[in-house]
Amino acid sequence: MEKQAVERESTEMTEEMEEKQTVRLEGVAPKARILLADDLPMNRKIMLGLFKQTMVQADLAYTGEECLRMVHRKKYHLIFIDNQMSDMDGVDIAERIRSGTDHPNTDTPLILQTPMSGFEAQEECRRLGFTDFLKKPVRESMLMRLLATYLPPELIIDPKDAAKLIVERVRLKYQGELAAEILVAAPQELSRGQAQQMLGSRYKVHSVQSGAELFAHLEGHLPDLILLAETLGDVDGFEALHRLKGAARTAPVPVIFLTDEEDPKQLVQVLRRGCADYVETPVEEEMLLQKVAAALSQESQKQDLQQDVEQRTMELQRKNEQLERLMTQIMETLSGTIDAKDKYTHGHSQRVAEYARMLAAKLGKSEQEQGEIYYAGLLHDIGKIGVPSSIINKTDRLTDEEYEQIKLHPAIGTEILEHITEMPRLLVGARWHHERYDGKGYPDRLSGEKIPEWARIIGVADAYDAMTSRRSYREVLPQHVVRAEVEKGRGTQFDPVVADAMLALIDADTDYHMKEH
Repeated sequence: MEKQAVERESTEMTEEMEEKQTVRLEGVAPKARILLADDLPMNRKIMLGLFKQTMVQADLAYTGEECLRMVHRKKYHLIFIDNQMSDMDGVDIAERIRSGTDHPNTDTPLILQTPMSGFEAQEECRRLGFTDFLKKPVRESMLMRLLATYLPPELIIDPKDAAKLIVERVRLKYQGELAAEILVAAPQELSRGQAQQMLGSRYKVHSVQSGAELFAHLEGHLPDLILLAETLGDVDGFEALHRLKGAARTAPVPVIFLTDEEDPKQLVQVLRRGCADYVETPVEEEMLLQKVAAALSQESQKQDLQQDVEQRTMELQRKNEQLERLMTQIMETLSGTIDAKDKYTHGHSQRVAEYARMLAAKLGKSEQEQGEIYYAGLLHDIGKIGVPSSIINKTDRLTDEEYEQIKLHPAIGTEILEHITEMPRLLVGARWHHERYDGKGYPDRLSGEKIPEWARIIGVADAYDAMTSRRSYREVLPQHVVRAEVEKGRGTQFDPVVADAMLALIDADTDYHMKEH
């Protein structure tokens, strides 16, 4: 027994020394691709929670066979393998990955999750084909060491830059969903590439190189406009045009003909056969852009086919619904990443968003505005991504210097969210949720109704969640205490109208469900 205790103490000391001496992950890695092969739900939950802090993208394999299939389909930067899966041993999985030559992960670092520890364990893992090991139960510091050591340095970026990157993805997706779709049908790769280069920044461009591909593509989805070459190899361009305009489903789609014909009489025939316009090759970019814009504009103004109008309305509604789901998922993921930095406030942003939506409903806002306030609430703390975790998680009193760093998060949040120009009010919550009705808040010391209404709503929701959530130094406050604090802050910290709405919600919550569970 004494010998085991000494060995255990020696192992713990070794691990402590390793943690102090090794490199740590300085930043986040949203573009990193990691495969986690583990069949135990609790292990996966712990690892995914830690990965969230670094914005790492992790795929899951629930069996060894699934892990082996996935390494053939995608290149990973790092692969974590549990020492004992339900269908095979972790060592067997590593051996089959290392011995294979027909997949992109032959040289990917492999990390064994194992109860072993110490330098001897590391040597043993390398002998078995692994690059390194991660001791179970997993320590955050050891996982971060592995990420810092084995992820390519160019993947590790500043958290503020990562947040801007995600915001930019939302913006581009928003623009892309609303952009017109153009199908280029041309046999020459050069022509298709030129069209993509000229039109790709404004429209969604797809391409096909034969008549067979053209009509196969149109069976699944109709574009907003077709650029059709004079010949497609397996079919004449005029024949393809005849088929397009002869079918009820494809006839409404405008077609611009790509031709090297210069005879005006022949070009008139192109228009008579149903083309919206023609472009002479070689194509001039400005001319192409003008004619595409004109054709799309003319098409959008047509009202002669009610069925076409209804179909396009349904398609737009579908796109808007998809965009709504996408934006919600991205924003919830981003807010979860922020909350993951704070050990004591997991779920804070989502609760604040929900309370803000409830307050907006209580104040008579439309369903659309309630949804927009929900988004602003989700991202109200996004600026904390630029504040060191050591300050956010500090349990004792902050120094004046540390408090000043905390107070920077509204400005950082503003800098990040101002890139979503299609939703300019999204940054309102991030910028001004710490303003006070009496003008004693920050960062701009606004007072009264000079504080944007959304910020006044989110500020009350934020303060309410702070009181009804667990902290390192206390449990959830009793409901009557929370109510008294809201009433006390009415007209000083809080907008009286919003505070009254919050008091009404509290009074209706007789079983005290509105709190962290």
